[in-house]
Amino acid sequence: MKKLIAIALVLACGSVQAAVNPGVVLTVGQWIIKNSNRVYYVQVEGHGSTETEARHNGFVLASEQAIGTVILSERESSKQQLVRNDVASYSSAYVDDFKILAKTMSNNKVVLKMDVWVAHSAIAKRLLNTSRTEGSIDGGRISAQVQTLQHERKSADRLLKMVLTDYPRRAFSVELEKTQVSVDANRTAQLEVAFQLSWNKQYLDSLAEAVTAINQRNDCGGFLGCRNVSSEIQVAGTRAWFNDNVAEQMMRSEMIQSGPAIRMTIVDTAGTEQFKQCFYAKELDHRDHATWHYVNVGYNKVTINGNASKRFNTFIDLSKLPTANLDQVNLAVVRGSNC
Repeated sequence: MKKLIAIALVLACGSVQAAVNPGVVLTVGQWIIKNSNRVYYVQVEGHGSTETEARHNGFVLASEQAIGTVILSERESSKQQLVRNDVASYSSAYVDDFKILAKTMSNNKVVLKMDVWVAHSAIAKRLLNTSRTEGSIDGGRISAQVQTLQHERKSADRLLKMVLTDYPRRAFSVELEKTQVSVDANRTAQLEVAFQLSWNKQYLDSLAEAVTAINQRNDCGGFLGCRNVSSEIQVAGTRAWFNDNVAEQMMRSEMIQSGPAIRMTIVDTAGTEQFKQCFYAKELDHRDHATWHYVNVGYNKVTINGNASKRFNTFIDLSKLPTANLDQVNLAVVRGSNC
């Protein structure tokens, strides 16, 4: 059986730097006002196999120094063997401007000494760059802005994807009640299995932190709200807004379109599976109308109903099962493809 070893979602500065060694911070950074914008200035050395890679690594390092990095780390083992070791990092920053001061070679690596000015993600503004003079195009600056902004979005998608990968197997708490045996009108013995299905709080906390970290529109949420929002995600009271539909579509795909189902197995005293059945709950899979769902969907909106909980029960025909050796009922919420 797979077992979660460690999962953490924390805010850290420089953690990823040590892992990938993109370069060196040369000065203590500081927030300043530049061209009427608040930016973080820092001088860095970017290392890479090519000039493009060295520049990118320097940009990543500068962004992490300015904003910090959300690190999501998860290790999973099966039979004492490591089967999964994922790390995702995310920094909500982009390079507003930069200047290459020197280019050298060291150990067959390109080393770029750069002044870098970093700003909080400009996704909320949509407009990245206004040229310094009429009609001019700041190609290098535009390239840096687009490159680092795209890097931010991809890392944000990966952060959310890691949390969604554990849906639904770690997303719910299943509380089994005592099983009962009864006889129907045809004198057939039946085993009643009843259980309560609710959200796992730790999973919701991880999902809420991930959604909060990748929120594209920190300007929303006030009394007046905001305009031009493409999608919204709510996780048990935590709200995030986006200028695209990528995160919202990821949530729909993993939580609804995956067709979650409740899988029941019964094993005997030797641990051998004697019975397996999957059944679908309309509150989970949206196949039929329900007054409420564990995951509600609307127009460009996904809402996690964190208080959702329901008692389910089912009856199993015991006439074809080796009842003398039956031992344990196991329940899990799985993707439809695992049924």
